[in-house]
Amino acid sequence: MMSVIFLKRTLYRHHNTALVFIVGGIAVVGVAVMMKNGNTQDDKEYHMLAGILIMVVAQFFHGAMYIIEEKFFGDYYLHPFYIVGWEGIWGLAFYAVFLTVVQFIPCNSALFCPYGKVEDTALAVN
Repeated sequence: MMSVIFLKRTLYRHHNTALVFIVGGIAVVGVAVMMKNGNTQDDKEYHMLAGILIMVVAQFFHGAMYIIEEKFFGDYYLHPFYIVGWEGIWGLAFYAVFLTVVQFIPCNSALFCPYGKVEDTALAVN
């Protein structure tokens, strides 16, 4: 949908069919998760709903990234390996800084942070 708005693209029947299947699949999974645990009265329902919402927001940002890349680099020819290499370098630099910062943020929620901090990279590597 963002390509229609920002890039002035036309969606054809196969694009619309794919969108219906994707949205339908997300809806089925979300409803199934809510129905499976619908009888509980604790914070699990809230956390599941928050998780689904976070996934939808993440997909929005992922789509926005592709639209921005295509808008800025659509007029230039760059070798695909060059583009992928630079994306990898920037991703590595971003996560090196990001993971270092979140190592030292304390967290009291046992559900989200069982080891007392937001991220424990050393534990994840082991």
